[in-house]
Amino acid sequence: MKFSKLSLALGTFDGLHKGHMALIEAVKQGPGESAVFTFDALPMDVFNAAPPPMRRMTLDEKKAAFEKSGIDYLCIAHFDKRFASIDHHTFPRMLRDVFHPVRLVAGYNYTYGKHARGNISTLIRDGEKLGFEVREIPPV
Repeated sequence: MKFSKLSLALGTFDGLHKGHMALIEAVKQGPGESAVFTFDALPMDVFNAAPPPMRRMTLDEKKAAFEKSGIDYLCIAHFDKRFASIDHHTFPRMLRDVFHPVRLVAGYNYTYGKHARGNISTLIRDGEKLGFEVREIPPV
């Protein structure tokens, strides 16, 4: 699929609280088409030995909520230990190669990559090198 000037929001989106809604509104403002990249499982579900806590939303509820939100595309990736092992330098390149975004939007406390070594600062720095803007959403 070829996107047109894609703005891509990143996050686990365990619910759609004010912070998540700020991310969605930011990508809907553009430039271009809007999308969300999220996961089918939360990192704590994958790494905790204890039974996972109750989710705020099931996967079906998450899909329905995003459908109502007005975004153009929703990408739900399978999150497991293999995905979690992706290096924090590789993840932004992967997003660039798959989505060709003009802008990424993430919260101030966003982390990614193996051992959560990537954060909003490294994402901004990598975005400059890889040719996309990164917009940080502050606490709401």
